[in-house]
Amino acid sequence: MYAPVSQLPHASKSTKASQETVLTHLPTGPFLTTTTPTTYRILLSPHTSHLRHTIPSLLSLNHQIHAEAAKVLYATYTFNFHTCIEAAVPFFSDLTPIARTSIRAINITKKGLPYTKEFDRAEWASLCAYLACEMRVARLGLSVVAGRPGKSGWEGVKEIGKLDFEVMRRMKREWGTGGGVGGVDLEWVEQLFGVRGVKEIGVRALVEHCPGPASEIMAFWIALSKSIEGGFRDWVKNVMVEGV
Repeated sequence: MYAPVSQLPHASKSTKASQETVLTHLPTGPFLTTTTPTTYRILLSPHTSHLRHTIPSLLSLNHQIHAEAAKVLYATYTFNFHTCIEAAVPFFSDLTPIARTSIRAINITKKGLPYTKEFDRAEWASLCAYLACEMRVARLGLSVVAGRPGKSGWEGVKEIGKLDFEVMRRMKREWGTGGGVGGVDLEWVEQLFGVRGVKEIGVRALVEHCPGPASEIMAFWIALSKSIEGGFRDWVKNVMVEGV
């Protein structure tokens, strides 16, 4: 049984008051994750404010109404986990099967490749495996943290094209190499490719300043960063979106 957000055990007494404030900064999704501790809270869009009390209050009436209301509630929203992907599997696992299968859209963010740790890789792999086995996500938003160095930015950096990514993927698959440069490969993308049923995918770069390409790892990441909204997006869309 699901309670209104003000009654959720992980929601503070000021949740309702803080919703509007947070929404002014995070208008892209009604669900925001936090990491201390790993939990989640509801941020309702102003465009769906009529659902704030109506849908949650219906959930407690009976099993049939609960099922129908859950379908509306969970199919309406985009679930935005940003970089806090460790909250995603616990959140989805808490839902009833009806609610979980009603979810249509999620947004996730991949951290900057040179700065990912082993636990980041494990959390990403776990999320991708869960989405592949337990859910059918129709709309996927993928943000990738991108690095742009110094004042010159990406000037003189060669963009990696769609066909280049295809070649790297084929080399990795057939010969166990070519997944990247300097030890940085695209295994995380292969894991994402396991997610099926995607009808629409949005790929964007979250650009931040970074050091210059003093190593092969940084050089690869900077080139990948420049390509996120170009060749990389075209490659991912071609592989993942059904009917493309």
